[in-house]
Amino acid sequence: MPDWEVKILTESGQIKDVRVDNYAFRPDAERAALSSSGAKKIVSSTPKEYKDDVVTQTVENHYHQVPVYEEDYEEDYSSSLDEMEEEMYDLMCKIALNEGKELPTVEEFYEWLENHD
Repeated sequence: MPDWEVKILTESGQIKDVRVDNYAFRPDAERAALSSSGAKKIVSSTPKEYKDDVVTQTVENHYHQVPVYEEDYEEDYSSSLDEMEEEMYDLMCKIALNEGKELPTVEEFYEWLENHD
C-alpha cells in the first residue's frame, strides 16, 4: 500500500505536511491526515514512496556496586523498622520532646534496644 504526503491547513492558517502510511485510497489517507492532525482542511495529497533507513543504536549500561558505609545505615534502619519498633521509637521521641531533649536517631534507638534487652 502506498504512503501519502498530505498538505493540510491548520486552524491558525498554516500549511503543514503530514505523512500517513499504508492507505490504498486517497480519501482514506486524507481522513487519516485530518484526524491525526486536527487540521481544518486538505490542501493536496500525493502518494509517496519513502525510503526509511532504519538506524539502530546499541546502548551499553554499566552497573557497579556502591559500597555501603556506616553513615548510610540510619536510612536503612528506618526502612526496616517493624510496627512494634516504630511504636517504641515514636514513644522515645515523645518522651524526648516532653523532656526538652534532642530527638534520638534511629541508630541511637537500636543501641538503646541492645542495651535494654
